[in-house]
Amino acid sequence: FDDTKLERINLSRNSLTESPIKALTSLRLSLRDLDISQNAIRNICADSFSGLSRLQTLNLSSNIISFLHEQSFHGLSSLIELDVSHNPQQKLLHENPLISLVLLRSLHLQNASLISVSTLPLPHLHLLNLKDNFLYNMSQHVFEKCRNLRNLDISGNLLQSVPMHLWNKMRKLFGLDISRNPIEVLGISSFSGLVKLKYLDISGLLLKRLDSRTLYELRFLTSIKTDSYASVRSFRLQELLSQALALKKVFINIEESILSHQVQRAFGTKIRELVINGQNLKKILPDAFAGLQTHELIIRISGTMVSKFPDGLLKYLPDVRYLTLDLRNNRLTSMAPEVLAAVTRDGTDAYQTQHIPGGVLLRPSWSKTTRSLSSWASPTGT
Repeated sequence: FDDTKLERINLSRNSLTESPIKALTSLRLSLRDLDISQNAIRNICADSFSGLSRLQTLNLSSNIISFLHEQSFHGLSSLIELDVSHNPQQKLLHENPLISLVLLRSLHLQNASLISVSTLPLPHLHLLNLKDNFLYNMSQHVFEKCRNLRNLDISGNLLQSVPMHLWNKMRKLFGLDISRNPIEVLGISSFSGLVKLKYLDISGLLLKRLDSRTLYELRFLTSIKTDSYASVRSFRLQELLSQALALKKVFINIEESILSHQVQRAFGTKIRELVINGQNLKKILPDAFAGLQTHELIIRISGTMVSKFPDGLLKYLPDVRYLTLDLRNNRLTSMAPEVLAAVTRDGTDAYQTQHIPGGVLLRPSWSKTTRSLSSWASPTGT
């Protein structure tokens, strides 16, 4: 690379066994982005990246790195994003190899076989991805020096309880994913202290108890992903969701075979998108969406076993003036006009179709039906 001023180099999907530092020496003043993922690199020694003081992004994911020591990233004083996901590190952070990365903002450690995480010396860290590891618990000291963290993903680990002891160190957090952990209880204090939280994923947990007041303190929560948790005793999903008045986008995995009462009257007027999926879902009742009082709404229903939508589906959505229906990726074989029958003063009219400004989206294989449905998305008369 002599006599060049390259800023980005992608050497991924090769057979490199070590860092190509000698070949990159001439680029030490220009190189900003280096991708050496999906190679066969085993070790990152002290001089692996020496001289690359301008490097901002480094991707080491999908190698076979099992150990990093304190000098592994020495010299990378400008690094902003580091990805060492999909490596068998186990105790990657035991020797604090990140201590020299004073400007690091994004750290990806997904599927790194981690069983523990020590204190992170990263005062400017905004995003931390720890998903799909073997973390059973997390020390209260992990985030002592990460008071600016904005997004934390600890999904797919072995956590049996919500790590509430961490929240007082994370006052600026606005995105949290704790899904796919064997957590059994969510209570009124589970997210206490996360006053700026906007995005939350609590799907795929092994809940035995879920307090309907769990979201009560999250006044700025605008997006949530959850299961319906039908097996939790004395729990009603709409009671949980109705506590979060700022919700705009909601993803729900319906565990039951019938969608009936689960989301009725569950949302405030700010809701803009409702996504329903569920491998067990086979039937949707006409009044399943009763109580939605927003003026603009996208309803997406996908990944279900539903083969037929009920007649009068729009009857209980009289306040929604700008509606989009996304019904792709289900088991539909046909769709009767009565499903989208117009709502008049005298009730539903099967001879007219409701004006749906946002349109009706169906899977591409419905070429003929999609053409006929295009007329359903426009007024049929005055």
